[in-house]
Amino acid sequence: MSSGVGPAEQLDIPWEIIPSGELDEAPHGQLQEFRQDLQASQQNELVVVTPEDFAQEPATTKAANVQLIRQMHNRVTSGGRHFYVSPDFKWLGESEESHFSVVRMAGAETSAHGVFFGLLSDEGGAWTLPIAVKPFREKPINVCADWLNNSLIAGRNQNYFAPVGFMIGGTTNYSITEIRQGAETLDNSHWRRVLMDEHNPEYDGQRALLAKVGTLIGDLHADSDLDPDHIFHGDLQFKNIVNDVAGNVFGIDWESASFYNGGASNEVLINRAAHDLRVLFASMARSEEDMGVGLLHNFDPLTQWRHFKRYVFDPYMEAYLEKSTDAAAFDRLAAVEEHIQDYILQRGLYTSLKRPRHGRLSTRRTQ
Repeated sequence: MSSGVGPAEQLDIPWEIIPSGELDEAPHGQLQEFRQDLQASQQNELVVVTPEDFAQEPATTKAANVQLIRQMHNRVTSGGRHFYVSPDFKWLGESEESHFSVVRMAGAETSAHGVFFGLLSDEGGAWTLPIAVKPFREKPINVCADWLNNSLIAGRNQNYFAPVGFMIGGTTNYSITEIRQGAETLDNSHWRRVLMDEHNPEYDGQRALLAKVGTLIGDLHADSDLDPDHIFHGDLQFKNIVNDVAGNVFGIDWESASFYNGGASNEVLINRAAHDLRVLFASMARSEEDMGVGLLHNFDPLTQWRHFKRYVFDPYMEAYLEKSTDAAAFDRLAAVEEHIQDYILQRGLYTSLKRPRHGRLSTRRTQ
């Protein structure tokens, strides 16, 4: 959960601050641009926003968050350079000026967005806030999607990285998320040998994590009377799933997510669910050299399906049926299972690898 209900105390931060002079030319230029945009935004009053500020009557057959994103983008882009923050971080406006220092994160990878990590602090050093900064230059509207979707997830009492806010810059917009110690994305572990001997106790913990991943996705995809949303992540690779020191498993990087709160057709729900599971399988089946984790890479298709079903799909199905109050849930799950089984056994992933790069599933490492 977030620690952002008040100014963060000065902590003994274990992350190593990187002097600007040690950065490569491209990251150095990106950092300078961010600092300039941060300074410019501080000339204007900080704006506190919530998803409800952009609410409208949704068209039930469409993803509710997509409609909010368009409404949000139309309102914030005309206001110039501003720093928009979630309510838990309104205390950031109490400082006349904030500074940003980039840090080196263990296991962090260069991403498609050029995500960088650092410490936001006030001039007097009274507080320090560890953050991830995700720049949006080519598609600036997506900064709204990233913040809004993260905020909607935070509102569901799930585990999450708290959305600090977003900043409208000169040529680049930025989504800013709090990061915390003791949480690592799953791609930072070694997976290649985990299923080679299913009785090896050395990997019991990682095999248990796979079941937690399946349970997490089933809980997101299913709806209930108390939680009517079907939620689809859109990019469920291991790099976008986190395990923390308390054993919680949860998703991050919700930029591509879609939220359906009723009225969506069975076809849409089946296709969205199958897409999440295909992307997850691809992350598990690709080699480390091809931006996967190699967990299923060395197995034949039948064994890949057996492992995926046992460790991921069965826990997924159990969580889905336990939560869902929808009479069509079982038939929908059967259709999703058939789709994924066919995809794996017909080697759909490997067929896609032979296509031009623009036709491949996105598996580049990001935040």
